[in-house]
Amino acid sequence: MTLEAQGDFPKIDVEQTLYQAVRSVAEQFPEREALVIGDERLTYRQLMERLDALAAGLQGLGVQRGERVGVILPTCLESAALLLAPGKFGAVTVPMNPMLRGHEVRHILADSGAVALVTVAEMYGHDYLKMIAAIRPTLPALRYVIVKGAAGGDGIIPLDDLYKPSAAPALPAGEVQAGDPAYLIYTSGTTGQPKGAVHTHETMLRSTDSILQVVDRSLLQCFLSPFPLFHVAGLMIGLATYVVGGKMVLMERFHPQQALNLIEKERVTLFGGVPTILQTILGVPDLAKYDVSSLRTAGSGAAMVPPALIRGLKARLGCDTLIAYGITETSWLSITTPADPEYARLETVGRPIPNVEIRIVDDDRRDLPLGQVGEIACRAPFIMKGYHNRPQQTAEVLDQDGWYYTGDIGSVDELGFIRILDRKKDMIIRGGINVYPAEVESFLLTHPGVLIAAVVGVSSAVGGERLRAYIIPKPGVTLTEAQVLDHCRGRIAAYKIPDEVRLVAELPMTATGKVQRFALREQAFKEMAPA
Repeated sequence: MTLEAQGDFPKIDVEQTLYQAVRSVAEQFPEREALVIGDERLTYRQLMERLDALAAGLQGLGVQRGERVGVILPTCLESAALLLAPGKFGAVTVPMNPMLRGHEVRHILADSGAVALVTVAEMYGHDYLKMIAAIRPTLPALRYVIVKGAAGGDGIIPLDDLYKPSAAPALPAGEVQAGDPAYLIYTSGTTGQPKGAVHTHETMLRSTDSILQVVDRSLLQCFLSPFPLFHVAGLMIGLATYVVGGKMVLMERFHPQQALNLIEKERVTLFGGVPTILQTILGVPDLAKYDVSSLRTAGSGAAMVPPALIRGLKARLGCDTLIAYGITETSWLSITTPADPEYARLETVGRPIPNVEIRIVDDDRRDLPLGQVGEIACRAPFIMKGYHNRPQQTAEVLDQDGWYYTGDIGSVDELGFIRILDRKKDMIIRGGINVYPAEVESFLLTHPGVLIAAVVGVSSAVGGERLRAYIIPKPGVTLTEAQVLDHCRGRIAAYKIPDEVRLVAELPMTATGKVQRFALREQAFKEMAPA
């Protein structure tokens, strides 16, 4: 399949539902491949058959319009289909991280008021049936537990039963509206207790439409995604792929060699991943043996992207890099393009996409001049409607004029390009000077022996904070703390140089590949507690 002619790209109607948008593509291109996961492949016609069956099965159980359906599944055909099936009849999907455990799962199910949960019997060595049995008595709203790989009984409904013929009536045409909630997407919890961001069919489609006004749609001819489907990045790029009739190739779990094999086999045109994922790809020792000639662009975001990584992708994979900026509550806000000046492609997250306004404000939310560093505020027609059942926390970040305050620290230059320095809550104060971990991490990655770097602030016995850097060396490289510190001296300001360096084999990560700095800070605190 080749997507070159403009006629191959369906126009997005932002006043329809997500199900209707994908249905219209399937009607035009029924035999195009839509989804590939492992050895399983679905055309658009087969995808819609799967969606329709799951929607009818949920309705047949008794799930109603407006009720929430939790989904805790590995990346598979069902998890992909369940992103759209509940929305067909107006239910709300609550995608959840499969790495969560009992306390965390219970919080999200209770907070969302989910009436149904679709999960799996066992995953990554964890017994989900046992976990659900333990927390279910505390969840009175949870009426249906649907399990893939289970035989049923004891209040468990086998997932295969949802595919059986159902007498559930279809909702009348027009019953589900674009402004109805489609998703409760829970924040990652890296800085606090997860909150459910409410996104409607309209917010998701308007975001997709804005993205596709600046992104070459032919890049989505074949998109390889290592992003899990519970994450807004995986969800948004998946929707963008579907609405242009492209093919999405999903990975259950990221592995660099497998990703390279898929790029070669499926003739992938776009590959996306957070910086740590792309850095790992470049760290594959026999990278040159893979045919990656189809790859036109590598997309990244969710963390600061070091210039050295962008240059490495161009030099070793021959592809451009598209840097996007956005968060769960907002979806994408800005993006770089190949037409941008070199400094912008290397040092910024691009300019705002259409329909997005950006301000830089001080601690009192007053506008700052161009070039000055402050908190990034944004306004767009696709920002979340608020946090589910949390009006006070919504009001803290979303004002009456529709401005959302991101908690990210950055600046905007005279051409409109946005620089991200760090999360406001990750900022380190050292000797009265603000230090942004991502800036230091970006520099550490310029050392030829460093694969991944994470910097956190550690309380000092004399007050303030000390900088601790956690480093994963590149495979086969012998690296010492002294070598890392020598690399820093004279190259970055003294107050940015780490006080100590820890060489480690792995780091605590979110499922999307972001380093969990809060976990490193907790680890450091426990080490210091006896003293």
